[in-house]
Amino acid sequence: MRRVISFEFLIIVIVAGLVAWVAIQNYSKREVSFEDRLIENMKMLNEALDEYKKLTGGVLPSCLDMPVSLITGDTLSLKSITGKLDPTRGLDLQNDTMSLLYGKEFENPYNPRAIAVMTAQDSLEPKQPGIVYYIPVGIMGDRCMKCKIVGSVRRGYVEFELHNYSDKF
Repeated sequence: MRRVISFEFLIIVIVAGLVAWVAIQNYSKREVSFEDRLIENMKMLNEALDEYKKLTGGVLPSCLDMPVSLITGDTLSLKSITGKLDPTRGLDLQNDTMSLLYGKEFENPYNPRAIAVMTAQDSLEPKQPGIVYYIPVGIMGDRCMKCKIVGSVRRGYVEFELHNYSDKF
């Protein structure tokens, strides 16, 4: 009788172990997928900043909602990186045609209804997974000398050394 109970217990432990292993593998793959999509968002933001620099003659913005017209003086160019107010105050990229990010499938991979991109000055707290932070450095009015782009994932931050440096300060 004890051998039958021990054998049944062993079978239950093995099955539970297999189920746990499959669940961990699926979670890991999903987390890597989220991180890959976040890195793609970081690259898209970098491309939008490159476009912004082309429109302004090489100047980086001090925040993501800085219109090109404030730097160039061209009142016809209303475009900015986000096209609306900086995401710290609310943003919906999908409905904005004035955004340099518009139409690029840019959304928070962890939560599509959450903010996907925002300007950060010094601190990245509180950390919310899926947000791409634009960190301007050397701000002088509506311009900045250089910037960093940092993505937030569940286990910390992903940071790339990007090539966005302003040659006109």
